[in-house]
Formats: sequence, structure tokens, C-alpha cells
Amino acid sequence: MASVTSDAKRKWEEFYLQMQHDSKDGLDLSSVKHCRLEAIAQQCVNTVEDASHQREKVHASVSQMSSKHVEDMEALVRNAMESNDQHDVEVDMACNLAMQDAQRNSTDIIAHFDTVLEHDRKSVAGVMSEVEVHSTCLQELNGEHKDLASNINFCARVTFQHDYAVYEASGNTPTRCEADVPSKGTIESLRTMPIDALLEEFRENNPYESTKLLKPSLIARPPLIQLN
Repeated sequence: MASVTSDAKRKWEEFYLQMQHDSKDGLDLSSVKHCRLEAIAQQCVNTVEDASHQREKVHASVSQMSSKHVEDMEALVRNAMESNDQHDVEVDMACNLAMQDAQRNSTDIIAHFDTVLEHDRKSVAGVMSEVEVHSTCLQELNGEHKDLASNINFCARVTFQHDYAVYEASGNTPTRCEADVPSKGTIESLRTMPIDALLEEFRENNPYESTKLLKPSLIARPPLIQLN
């Protein structure tokens, strides 16, 4: 019984020591974890504070930029509205001036067209009258030409059928003479000769004759002899 009690006591003491040792290790681990959690919590707090300060700075910067952008947009919109109003005024003025010019120019153009048409009508009337006069003159000339042509035909018929019906040979018909034209080689050789030699050769070949007879081809003769 004593051995069982001592053995149970010994086991209880060992279990107690083990529990004490485990409890100490758990406490140390808990304290370490607690310290680490506190450090992490402090880091989180610092991060949150930094993020909050950064957010405040960003918010302030964004608010400032938004205000500036809004002011700039208001100025741009104001300038655009003023420009549009000025453009509308200029467009209205230009339209009014264009309408006035169009009306004035239309009146001038219509008057010019009327003048041109009147001038054209007068010109056409004058041309037509001149054409009628010329047509009358041409008809008269055509009639006179027909009369003259018929008279000429009649006279020619009478002349050639009665006056010159029979011809008598006169014997004065000139004979045909061939022209004495030098060849190309002769012309080239004469071009190379001096002027004195050419004059001397001309005088030798063509001596002067005071009583030179005319050629038969140069004697005037009547072309036809009328028979009575």
C-alpha cells in the first residue's frame, strides 16, 4: 500500500512538474505572442494614422484640384458663351449685309440684263433689216447676173458660130525653141570662177550686135484672122 501511495505521489509530482513546466512555457509563449501582437497592433495603428494623414492630404489636394478645375471650367464655359454670343452677333450682321448686297446686286443684275436684252433686240432687229436689204440686193444682182450671163452666152455663140467659123492659116505661128539651161555641174564650175574670167567668157560667147534681129517668137501677130 505504501509503495502504491509513494508511486502515485511520485507520478503526481512528475505530472505536477510537467504541468508547471508546460504552464511556464505556455506563459512565455503567450507573453511573446502578446508582445508581437502589441507590436503588430502598434504598426497597424501607425499605418492607419499614416493612411489617414495621406487620405487627408489627398482629399485636400483633390478638393483643391477640383475647385481649380471647376473654376477653370467655369471660365472656359463663360468664354465659350461669350464667344458664341459674339459669333451669333457677327453672323447676324454678316447675314444682314449679305442680304442687302444680294438685294442690291440682284436689282443691278436685273437692270443690266434688261439693258442687254434690249440691246440684243435692237441689234437683232438691225441685223434682220440689213439681212433683208442684202437679200434684196443679192436677188437683184442674181437677176442681173443671169441677164448678163445669157447676153454673154448669146454673144459668144454668135461670135464663135458665125464670125470665126472658118480660119485661114497665116504662116506666122512661132516655132518652139528649147531653153538653153546649163547643167548643175556647169553652174558649180561657174560659181568657182572669178568674176573677171566670167565677164571675159560672156563677152566672147555673146558679142554685141547693133543690128540684132528679133526672134520670131517676139514678133507680135494677131491670133486670128477674121474672114469677111
